[in-house]
Amino acid sequence: MKKPRSSLKFLIPLLVLVFFILAIMFVSSLNLASQQPDYTIYNSAANGVSLIYDTLNEMGYNAEPEFQILTASSNTRYPRIVIEPTYYYYGDSEEKRLADFVSAGGNVIYLCENHSLMKRVFETVYGAREVYGNDSYTLYSCADGEVLIGPASGITNAALMRDRRAGYYTADVLSRWGVMSIFINEAYHGFSTDPGFWDAAPVNIKTMAYHVLVITVLVLLYLGKRFGKFVPYYEELEREENEYLKALANVYLKAGSGYIIYEADLERFLKKCAQRFGIEFSGENRNAMIKRILTEWKKRELAFYDDFAEILTYSQRDFKTKKRSGRRRLYKARQSLDRLEKCL
Repeated sequence: MKKPRSSLKFLIPLLVLVFFILAIMFVSSLNLASQQPDYTIYNSAANGVSLIYDTLNEMGYNAEPEFQILTASSNTRYPRIVIEPTYYYYGDSEEKRLADFVSAGGNVIYLCENHSLMKRVFETVYGAREVYGNDSYTLYSCADGEVLIGPASGITNAALMRDRRAGYYTADVLSRWGVMSIFINEAYHGFSTDPGFWDAAPVNIKTMAYHVLVITVLVLLYLGKRFGKFVPYYEELEREENEYLKALANVYLKAGSGYIIYEADLERFLKKCAQRFGIEFSGENRNAMIKRILTEWKKRELAFYDDFAEILTYSQRDFKTKKRSGRRRLYKARQSLDRLEKCL
């Protein structure tokens, strides 16, 4: 009789622990919408854009999420809305593909915080022509398609509750295009192509699955026994490429020393410019060398001269990466360097 009694003493606190953990997971799942990335339709918090998504559907539009990067071969029949694409998923190649999509006849509403730079990119690199402008929003014609470029801050849930002008501009340009089906692209925020069964499952189904999984694991741990002695197994792991470099860069970001990362990128860019223009690279006479590079850049009439001069004015206080604003400024500065390298 002692063995069942000891088992019962073990199982009662075990079951209490299981249901406590499941209750925490259930409450966490209810707050999942506010934990999604900013500028996504899945985020219902202040920095999400679920409000414009719901509003478009209420107005009679068929607004749906899209999970594929835009290219020239994408279906140009339906307009796309791209809101503050993440730097990790939106580089130079994705930018070129989006411009090819517009040139092929596609219509895009492109909203980002660095909208002034994007306007210059579309005007100088892709030959876009301005159709009209309202406030910070400008509609461009690019070959057979059109693109509306403006700030993303005005389309967030919190911003639309205060000022609805961004929503009006969006509705006006959609009326101009005359199509009732719209795709809001979420591929630039890292979402995969098709949500699986688990993502679409209701909360109660997921809770039941958690019950079964946790209880099964605990029963196996309680009843399972090991046979024989432990046999050590040593496996040689292949280290990730540039692992130490990425780890060091992450340490600089966490320590608020993002300026070190920027200085490394800037030095690499200056070396490439010096090699292209036939200028001897010298760290000691750096200011004189930069003036010569700027002179050559202007002399050859390369694009983004003002951006080149601007990025050289950044100082260490501009990249305090412990704060979110400092990290964003660092990412935008690195984007500017990447675009300038395209001109070489």
